[in-house]
Amino acid sequence: MLIYSKGVVDDTLDDRDEASSESPHKKAEATTNGSQAEPFLRACLWVVSPKPYSVEEPIYTPCMPDRYHRQSLLAELHGTPHEELKRSRAMIVGCGALGCAIAESLTRAGVAHLTIVDRDVVELTNLQRQSLFIEADAEEAKPKAIAARTRLEQINSEIEINAVVDHFSSVNARAITDIARPGVILDGTDNFQTRYLLNDLAIDRGIPFIYAGAVAMQATTAVIRPGRTPCLRCLEPDPP
Repeated sequence: MLIYSKGVVDDTLDDRDEASSESPHKKAEATTNGSQAEPFLRACLWVVSPKPYSVEEPIYTPCMPDRYHRQSLLAELHGTPHEELKRSRAMIVGCGALGCAIAESLTRAGVAHLTIVDRDVVELTNLQRQSLFIEADAEEAKPKAIAARTRLEQINSEIEINAVVDHFSSVNARAITDIARPGVILDGTDNFQTRYLLNDLAIDRGIPFIYAGAVAMQATTAVIRPGRTPCLRCLEPDPP
């Protein structure tokens, strides 16, 4: 496994045990929407509050005081100060069409620390819908996590972005999460096996998890809050 952060490579992660699959059975709500924009807005809103893994000191270096003025006017943020976003951390697993949109939204919103996990390389057929990649990325077969980080740093140089080029599995899920220390886990995957793994990891660690899926013109999202809502296995006991 390779983890890239500002050009630094760390390949010292140890394998860990598989995340627990225990999940609570309580009330929750999942929403289905014909637009793919709503899940990404909700993702931005969920990372504004400091979580157990948030850092004490901001890793932020402000350079444009007016940059986030428009989002501070949104009623949905309920007056949340941007100082909280400057201490927030998010982990996105999967950097296809869905993951690209989530990552770009969080980058523009000013989430201080992003970790992007994906094992694939950019291909020409990705360019039609995966908005962070360009033709040069496909020609070089550049890893998606690396290409996404490069583009996102051009959008917002104030935040820290780590790229993990590896298959997210039960072998390395805990190790990756230990390094990322996310306050929220976001689903950019395309299969339920990995989604169940993310769900189980979130429940085990007590980290909010935002499930999302998009097929054609339809999108589905659900916010999983450990101890307060049912988990993904409660909502979808069997893969659809």
